Amino acid sequence: MAKSFSIAVLCFWVLTGLAFAQNLSGQYTLSSQGTTLTLTLDQDAQGKIKGTLSSSTGAQFKVEGMIQNDVGVGMCVGNQGGSYFEAHPKGNQLLLALIEPGPNNMPDYSKVKQLTFTRREGAMPGQQGPQASPKQPGGQPQASSSPSPGTGGLAALSKDVVTDPQWGYKFALPKGWKVEKGPKGAFLGHDTIAGLIWVFPHSASSVQEVQKQMQAGLVEDDVQLRPTGQLQSLGKNAVTGIFSGTFQRQPVKARGIGTFLPNGGGAYIVAMTVPNKFGSDLENAADAVAKSMQSVKAQESAKAGGTGGAAASSSSGNQQLMQQMAGAYYSFSSAGPYSSGGTERRVTLCPNGTYYSGSESGYSGGAGTGDAWGSASRQSGRGTWRVQGNVNQGTLTTIDSSGKATEYRYQRCGGDCIYIGNTKFAIAGPANCP
Repeated sequence: MAKSFSIAVLCFWVLTGLAFAQNLSGQYTLSSQGTTLTLTLDQDAQGKIKGTLSSSTGAQFKVEGMIQNDVGVGMCVGNQGGSYFEAHPKGNQLLLALIEPGPNNMPDYSKVKQLTFTRREGAMPGQQGPQASPKQPGGQPQASSSPSPGTGGLAALSKDVVTDPQWGYKFALPKGWKVEKGPKGAFLGHDTIAGLIWVFPHSASSVQEVQKQMQAGLVEDDVQLRPTGQLQSLGKNAVTGIFSGTFQRQPVKARGIGTFLPNGGGAYIVAMTVPNKFGSDLENAADAVAKSMQSVKAQESAKAGGTGGAAASSSSGNQQLMQQMAGAYYSFSSAGPYSSGGTERRVTLCPNGTYYSGSESGYSGGAGTGDAWGSASRQSGRGTWRVQGNVNQGTLTTIDSSGKATEYRYQRCGGDCIYIGNTKFAIAGPANCP
């Protein structure tokens, strides 16, 4: 739970950046009904908070967060789970609100427990503003010397390489940025640059297909983004544009980049923040990620059960891969913010080389108005299938009952997630074949 919880905290608060003046460092206590709680906080020059919350009963929690508009925000996690917190300084007191996470791992403000702590004598509160860069004295933040995106401005890269065997690519982490990997890709955050950079794989077969997908926008889970204008080329194998929309129901502005790698596939890079915080530092970091992106050498294929060289074309190798790829796959795509409904897809790949597929669609809009509309459809198919590649990426070919062959590129996007063509499927379980 701790990992998904920390990703949620990163996504929720990193968008707005740091704006701090209050220093919460110190030790605070609360005594009630024979039990004493002790809260110890340590705040650094960048506004990051670390500490502990302990009880005289022996319970202990780890506290991590940051200062946001003079309020400490973050997470408080113990062995049995955790909660979000807000720490409001009031003179010599600290009002601590513990907020339980809801079903989507976001704070549920209907479930709040409020505690009032008192600072121990001798630990006086301090005041501090945003810290000056070590190279820029006088209390003023150092201005970025990077040109605007599109004119060659790139953030400096560190030596840290970010990759995952299931992605098919790697990239260099920009200096000063931190990364946390999850089932949906990599999330990059910075201590002083407002914003979040989300990097996740796609299975497009050409840069033209990347552009088409980006022009359609991104609607997935808590993200809804639409391009504000025409996309532009970024080198030979990437396209970029400015997007607007919402992230976790909060208005955001974003720079989207779609990369296409020579061996196929690639990544989408979405750098987003609240509109009034959007700037060149965030854009340049996204550009640097895109420029550093490279295909991962096929060195994990043997570990993943794939094959290479002459063995890849052997009958036994393909049979082994078909056994590994066999299963039931499920997908649902919603209609987006302007209508209701969606399309449900099911595909079953049988170990014996046959497949079954079906889809149901239903859409409607304008409910309660004179412009109301709706549509519904159902399709099914069956035939045979074959595959080339490995369990992470390759080509899936289906031959329907009329003899028509269709090729799809596939690429894993997580432990139970795979793109087949342009459609993202969940691996629902083993194939149930007649």
